[in-house]
Amino acid sequence: MGDFVDRGFYSVETFLLLLALKVRYPERITLIRGNHESRQITQVYGFYDECQHATPGWSLSPRGAGFLFGADITKGFAHHNAIDLIARAHQLAMEGYKLMFDRTIVTVWSAPNYCYR
Repeated sequence: MGDFVDRGFYSVETFLLLLALKVRYPERITLIRGNHESRQITQVYGFYDECQHATPGWSLSPRGAGFLFGADITKGFAHHNAIDLIARAHQLAMEGYKLMFDRTIVTVWSAPNYCYR
């Protein structure tokens, strides 16, 4: 009934297990958010920091609007999911597109002259 995190060690693993069970048994599992599943509380009691340390290869974006990831995460995801190329948007690419990580990911930007840059 909520408060799945901040109850000791392995909060990330505990919550990921609950999410996996929800995906596997969607009609049998209901997750109700408690007050510890909020940004303010997780920053006070440590779950926020635990998430930051439990996800190697990821970092918070400079704008704070999401996460950045590197070649190892991208290549591992693509291999695990049998994907040759990941296409994404909403990341500035001055030439209109940018291939990265041995052509595993392409960033497509529809406005290369965004804000007159």
